[in-house]
Amino acid sequence: MTCCSRSTLPPFQAAVDAARAQLARTESSLALAGQQADRAQNLLRTNAVSKEQFDVAFASRKQAEAEVAAARANLQTAELNLGYSSVHSPIDGRISAALVTEGAFVRQEEATQMATVRDLSSLYVDFTAPLPDLTKVQQNVAAGASSTTDVNGTIELVDNGEKVYGQPGRLLFSSAVVNETTGQVSLRAEFKNPGNTLLPGTYVRVRMTQGVARQVLLVPQRAVSELQGRYQIAVVDSENKINIRTVKVGERVGTMWVIDEGLHPGERVVVEGLQKVRPGMVVHPTPFVAEPTKTGAN
Repeated sequence: MTCCSRSTLPPFQAAVDAARAQLARTESSLALAGQQADRAQNLLRTNAVSKEQFDVAFASRKQAEAEVAAARANLQTAELNLGYSSVHSPIDGRISAALVTEGAFVRQEEATQMATVRDLSSLYVDFTAPLPDLTKVQQNVAAGASSTTDVNGTIELVDNGEKVYGQPGRLLFSSAVVNETTGQVSLRAEFKNPGNTLLPGTYVRVRMTQGVARQVLLVPQRAVSELQGRYQIAVVDSENKINIRTVKVGERVGTMWVIDEGLHPGERVVVEGLQKVRPGMVVHPTPFVAEPTKTGAN
C-alpha cells in the first residue's frame, strides 16, 4: 500500500531532479579539472608550465571533488525528503478508511496514525478450554488410555451449520494461567486465510483434538440417565430382561457418552423408552437406528 499527497509530491520531485542535475554538472567539472591537472603535471616535468600554474590546476581538481561530494549529499537529502512525502505500508493487506484527510497536517515526531492495514493472509483465533478437560486428557495419556496426536492438524473452525473451514489450524500456545472466575485456560491457534474469507473480529467455534482414545465404548447420551450424580444404563441381558446398572462415564463425543466402567463390549442397552423400563422387565428389543447425522449404538 502506497499513498501520497499530490500537493507535496511535485516540489520534492523537482528538488530531486535539480540535485541530480547539479551532481551531473559537478562531475563534468571534476572530469575537466582532472584532465587539466594531469596535463599540467606532465608539462611541469619539461618546465613548459610554471609551478604556480600546476598548483592552480591541482587546487581546481580538489575543489571540483569537493563540489561533487556536496552535490551528492544534496541529492541524498532531496531523495530523503521525497521519501517522506510518500507513506508506504510495511505489510501487504487490506487498508481501513483513512483517519486523516488530504492536506491535513501530520508530524513524524508525533506518529500520527493515518490508517490501519491488516494482514489477512493468516489470522489468530483465541479460545478457551476448561482446565479439568485438559487435565483429564493429560491423565488419560499418562495412564495409557489415550495417545497424543498432532494438534497442528486437528484444530478446526466450525460454523453454526457444522460446516468445517477448509484450512486446518496450528496451535501456537496455551496460557500458563487459569482464569480464577471461569476456570478456563486461554489458547491461541493460527489459521491460513487464502482468499481473505475470514475477517478479524468474526465469532467462530473451534474443535480441537488433543488425544486419541482407542478401544472405548460409546453409547448415545439418551441411553444414560443421571440420578443424584450417578449415571445409570438399562442393560438387556440374554433373556431380554432389563438390568439397571450404574456406570462411570467419560468424555462426551458429539451425541455420545464414553463409558469407562460398568459396561462390556457386545452388551445391549436401551435407547428409546428408557423411562418406561423397570428392573426385571422382559422386553422385545429392536436395533436402534441412528439419526442421519449422528452416531448410534445398539
